[in-house]
Parts: sequence; C-alpha cells; structure tokens
Amino acid sequence: MVPPLSDDELLRAQRCRDYARATAVLMEDHDVPGAAGLFEQALCNGLAVIVEARWPGSEVDSKGRVKSAKVLLEVIAAEEARAGRIGPVLALEEPGAAPPVVGECIPYWDESESEPAVHVEIAVLREALRATAPRRHGKLSEKPLEVKHIDSLAKLDTHPALNSLHGEYGELSVAKEQVRDLWRRHQAENYLGMLSEAEIGRRVLAAQDLLPFDPKDRLISLGLQECPICDQESLLVEHLDDFGIGIGAGTCFVCGYYRSEAVVDEAAWQFTWLNRWKYE
Repeated sequence: MVPPLSDDELLRAQRCRDYARATAVLMEDHDVPGAAGLFEQALCNGLAVIVEARWPGSEVDSKGRVKSAKVLLEVIAAEEARAGRIGPVLALEEPGAAPPVVGECIPYWDESESEPAVHVEIAVLREALRATAPRRHGKLSEKPLEVKHIDSLAKLDTHPALNSLHGEYGELSVAKEQVRDLWRRHQAENYLGMLSEAEIGRRVLAAQDLLPFDPKDRLISLGLQECPICDQESLLVEHLDDFGIGIGAGTCFVCGYYRSEAVVDEAAWQFTWLNRWKYE
C-alpha cells in the first residue's frame, strides 16, 4: 500500500501543479486575459519549489509566509553570488554538475555528461515582474508580457523538483483535442442523418475500393475499421495508436468523421490503464 503524502509533499505537489497550469496557459497565449496574475502565480510557485529544494526554509519569511516572486529572485541571486556565480543570466547547478559558464548566454543543456543546469534568467524575470506589476494592481500599463518572459518562465521546469510542465501541457493539448473531436463527431452525425440507407450501403461497398488492389498489398495495409459514428466498417486507417492496441486514426468514407492520432492514442492509453488495474 502506498503511504499517504505528508503535508509538505502535498504543498510541493500543489505548487508544481499551479506553476505548470499557469505556464501552460501562457505558452498558448501570453496575452490571455489575466496574464499578469497568471505569470506571477506561476513564477512564485515555481521559484518557491526551486528555492525550497536547494535552500530549505529560504522560501518563507520569519512568519512562515511564502516570499513573493520578486524576493525569491533576490534569494537566488544572493545565494548564487555567494557561490561565486554572478551575471545577467544565472544557472543553478545540480549536485555533481560541472560549473556553468557565466555571462550573457549559458547553454540550455550542459555540454558535459552531467545533468543539465537549471536556468533562472534573473534579469528577464525581473523585467517581466516590472511589466506585470501595474496591471496586477489596477494601474495603467503599456508594457505587455513578451515571449522571452514566458520562455524564461518555462526554463525553470528543467529543475527536477518541478519537472511538471510537460505533463500539464500534454493534458492541455489532450483537452483541446477532445473538444475538437466532439465538434467533428457532431458534424459527422449531422451529415449521417442526411444519408439514406441505400446510400450508406453503397458507400460501405465503395470503401473497399480505397484499399490496395493487389491482395498482397492489402495484407500489409492498415485496412478499414468500424467507425464509431456510423458503426460501419468504412474508416480508412492511416495510423495506428502508439500503444499497440490497434485503434486506427483516419477518415470514414460513409459519414466523413475524422479520428485523429491524438484521439486514438488517448483511447489506447485509457484502455491500457483500465486493464492494468483490472488484473492487478
């Protein structure tokens, strides 16, 4: 039995989640309504996780309250300066990593075989906080967030204590694809309602002509599968799911429904996950 998470572990997981969610939204649209607040939320949570992992206790003030993103950046700058690493761009090393190059540019990936350095672009992130401060406090501002600010925010995720952005961004992409799939299903259902039974039957037979003429080529082709909308074996498969279940992505010759690769991969993952728990 997996032991329950402690309060500290739950708080750390929540911070990672809040950082990843807000950053994923900003990566999609850095000018989304509320972008200033989202940026500060993401930065504060991300820096709190990094600072706690590297200098435990430094992420909170004397009253136990989490420091602001601005102060957390100052903590990182001060600690890195004590370690003899100071410059426009700072990189936090992981234990055992070679010292990073300090200057205008540090390689995103350490060229040695050690773990990659974690980038905290102090100057860029401070600039972003100055740009967002007026809007966060209801004041006039003409300095919007820029792509470079979001890029610097996303680079924090290379720290192993965070390492949550990929999963959250993947979830966001899946959610968007599910919405698109609902629209495609609705369109196909409407179109199917205009077809007579005779026309459906004709198209089912005609779908066979989409397969290779040579029997040997047909054996190695992905073939036709049953369409989830019209229930006919008329979906011409162009791609199989990446989990090896055999769910095909493609277009139905009868109703026109298009099942995307993202949809079949999600369906295959769900199938695999459910069956794993079923037999364990």
